[in-house]
Amino acid sequence: MDHVHKFIKKLSDALAIIESTITAKKRFKEIVSKYPSLGLAPVRKWAGVGAVCYVPSIVKETPMNEWNKKQRQQVSHLNLDLVHSLRSVDTAFSAGESPAYSISCVKFGMLSNDKDLTDLVHLVAERGREIEQSQKYMDSLAEMIRQGIEAANKDLKRENDERLIQEGMMRQIPLMSSLVNWFSPLDKDFQGIKGRSFDLKTGQIQSTEVYYKHRFMNRSDATSQNPHNPVVKTSNESTKQNVNLSGDTIQRDIALGNETDNDIGDT
Repeated sequence: MDHVHKFIKKLSDALAIIESTITAKKRFKEIVSKYPSLGLAPVRKWAGVGAVCYVPSIVKETPMNEWNKKQRQQVSHLNLDLVHSLRSVDTAFSAGESPAYSISCVKFGMLSNDKDLTDLVHLVAERGREIEQSQKYMDSLAEMIRQGIEAANKDLKRENDERLIQEGMMRQIPLMSSLVNWFSPLDKDFQGIKGRSFDLKTGQIQSTEVYYKHRFMNRSDATSQNPHNPVVKTSNESTKQNVNLSGDTIQRDIALGNETDNDIGDT
């Protein structure tokens, strides 16, 4: 009889946990939506409440399904650190993989009390914020910037070498260059070196031609809205840095090169 009573007790406890988990699942999406830094991460074959992904400020403006490979790697690394931190407090958390976004996420296990869900979601958001503001995370961003600048410099050097080969040695002689250009003009595509812009949000390098076109469009929109404000044009800027820090967003764009397509960038 004792074995029967123990079995009934364990079965009752298991059913209570299942019932609490089902109740928590119904409220999970609503509770997560109250935290802008958290996003739902669908996982397969998981009996727990569900899973979330902590979204750092640097990629918050980009939808999760549009993240590139570097962004997914950055987010996954942060979420794995988050799970490690959470498991020291509560073993209900575990690391998971969301096939919908190809990122690591934080999985919520089964709950014995569905009322604990609000506190657990809040804990995830707070721990994620602490990790994002930690020195370790800032160092990783600094390393990403350094690698981006190095890659931009290599790209500029390669383009400059290609330009020298295209132009030939005669064009490098001051007096002869004008004469050679008069007899055999260069194509516009080889008349200058376009700068490079490293976007910290995407971790990608692109031509500053795109960067300046975007700025020109923004200036044009601002001028059309307020025609009495003059637009000041700048030129020959070898390095541009735009830092926008706020509670929710971090944006760093470092653009290397000259503003005009016809200026020659230093390598």
